[in-house]
Amino acid sequence: RGIAIGVLSNFDSRLYAVLKALNLVNFFSSTTISTEVGAAKPSPQIFNAALNKHDCPAELAWHVGDSFKEDYQAAQAAGLRGIWLNRKQN
Repeated sequence: RGIAIGVLSNFDSRLYAVLKALNLVNFFSSTTISTEVGAAKPSPQIFNAALNKHDCPAELAWHVGDSFKEDYQAAQAAGLRGIWLNRKQN
């Protein structure tokens, strides 16, 4: 469908091995990790690094994550559409 999906994480380079072990590598067009960018969520710098890999303007990008502050609020502050996965059961 022409929709590129990337991983954006505050994890370190071990994430590559995790994605490979879970056979998930081919599902993503890019992987952006904080240790390579030199910035971590909620900094807009890491979101911009991921967007640059896809040559995508922030207003066309969605970021899905399970942290209200580091994913949802940070994505919105960087100009992306933030989607929060609230895993807490009420």
